[in-house]
Amino acid sequence: MWPGCPASDRPLRARSTVDRKPVRNRAGDDARMALLSDVARRRVRPVRPAVGRFFSNLQMDDIATKVWRSAAPLKCKIFCWLARKKRLPTNERPFRHHLASSATCLSCPRDEDTDHLLLHCPRASEVWRFFHRDFDDHDYATFPDFWLLRCRTYEETTINTAIAWSIWKRRNTLTFNGVIEDLTTVVQRCLEDIRLWAFRCTTPASSHLLNSWCNGYDPS
Repeated sequence: MWPGCPASDRPLRARSTVDRKPVRNRAGDDARMALLSDVARRRVRPVRPAVGRFFSNLQMDDIATKVWRSAAPLKCKIFCWLARKKRLPTNERPFRHHLASSATCLSCPRDEDTDHLLLHCPRASEVWRFFHRDFDDHDYATFPDFWLLRCRTYEETTINTAIAWSIWKRRNTLTFNGVIEDLTTVVQRCLEDIRLWAFRCTTPASSHLLNSWCNGYDPS
């Protein structure tokens, strides 16, 4: 034997504790599992009716369903959703938070909020009036009002999304580049977007309708 290790008549395997299995108290384990299961049931079950009651009080947003049901890309749908929630980064927002000295629109002397930018601004109204002959910005107090009345079908929502998106890009070109786009440029960009989005339509009939609508303004 090694020095300092007392001799023993028991074999080494008998003295080793590596292979020994602990004695389990099955009654104690069952009691602990039952307690944990009971605690879990108490924590989970009351949540379901509470969540149901919370969502049952929410009302369906008709405009939201119209915003997401179109052939437009996701970024354009998000843009329309932000416009519906009045969260677009217009000049009015930084002015309201004391981050800008003025909220004036760059195209007219009125304050630039979402409704003004997309509906009431003269540069926006001329675009809508080009595509919708009966358009009058005084008929709509807010952009959601316009969206609710003008976007009745999948195709109409796609068309109006493209028009609003082109108006927004026109504003950004003036804001960041100092370039004033004419009406022809805005219209051509809008028609190109709609022709491109027609490939994203869920049915061939919708795609054909969008292309036919574009051909009415630009046969090429």
